[in-house]
Amino acid sequence: MKTDHCFTFEAHFASKKNFENDELLLIFESCLQFLNSYNGGRENDFERIIRLVETILFWSFTNTNLPQRILVVIENDVSPVFK
Repeated sequence: MKTDHCFTFEAHFASKKNFENDELLLIFESCLQFLNSYNGGRENDFERIIRLVETILFWSFTNTNLPQRILVVIENDVSPVFK
């Protein structure tokens, strides 16, 4: 099965997990450094960083312990019916 962008779900989840473990952490740390050193001014930058931090905090992280068929349903944001 493939995603909308011609990746297999395995490749999609591997890429997402890699992004979560590496790049997302660096982005979050950079945002925290900015907020820690913020001393007023540049209101637009402050608001953008706050929105970015909120996005990261509410991120739906990949759970690699779930079976693939359940991960696919969760990733596609479909309301699953379990029997």
